[in-house]
Amino acid sequence: MAQNDQDFINTVLTACHADISGPEPSEPSRLFHLTDTDGILGILDSKKLWASLATSLNDCREIRYALDLAEEIIGACIEARPSEYYSSLLTYLRDPSSAPPEVKAEVSAFVVAFCDKCDRSGQWLHYGRNGRGIAVGFSSNIAKAMRRDLVKVDCDVESQKKRLSSLIDVGRAIVDKFPSDMADKLRISQARLTGHIVSLYVPMLAATMKHPSFSEEREWRLVGHQIVLNGKIQGKSGRDEIKYRRSNERLVPYEELSFADVPNAISEVVVGYSAASTLDAIRVLLQDKGFDVPVRRSEVPVR
Repeated sequence: MAQNDQDFINTVLTACHADISGPEPSEPSRLFHLTDTDGILGILDSKKLWASLATSLNDCREIRYALDLAEEIIGACIEARPSEYYSSLLTYLRDPSSAPPEVKAEVSAFVVAFCDKCDRSGQWLHYGRNGRGIAVGFSSNIAKAMRRDLVKVDCDVESQKKRLSSLIDVGRAIVDKFPSDMADKLRISQARLTGHIVSLYVPMLAATMKHPSFSEEREWRLVGHQIVLNGKIQGKSGRDEIKYRRSNERLVPYEELSFADVPNAISEVVVGYSAASTLDAIRVLLQDKGFDVPVRRSEVPVR
């Protein structure tokens, strides 16, 4: 791959990454990660959280919701202003394997899920083991220490459309700036390449969106982005070794994120209303692992 090709690819990658990062939201003081007894034992022993590949999670179909929304927007763009860029973007989004063989870029998102409050029945029912789980309250400053983006999951349709359109427009703006004297063959090739790269960022943006019916969850996510170009990780990935676990019949790639060096990383633990573990047992566990934090029983009557 020629240097000018690499420079062009870096330009598109940088523009896409800047667009999906967006402004930093007002962070909550506390983020709750819902788990079970085995989970809290593992978290406290290792002082690590697992960031899983977004598309391998239980709710990966939720990403499909935002992808469908993106396809609608691109379809409208093609109808209003047909172009090689829009057509390529839609093609590669629907079938990533059809991307240009001379340049294979891959972008993946690894996420850890949190909520900013754990006093809603839906959270305990769906993620808190029907009230038998445990919510570990983390300080939001773990995001910077782990070199990850902290994003609030977007459940507003108008906001989702605006953000997806903005990302799609990033590629269009790059293509629109091609010199008027550029050779047709190069113009088509780079328009397709732009569509390919933008098509990889659409699912990453989709990983921060959910259907409006999930708004009650008040979900936040730690998100890490991995970029691989022709088999090579680009820049400083800031990630540890990828590991793998089984979840029912699914294979879930994940990375371990350490909070060992974060002062006061854990600030509270909430035990589910129907959890068998006593508060005293959890307090002893926390103190034994070096965490002197409040422990309380959830008042949400989920059984």
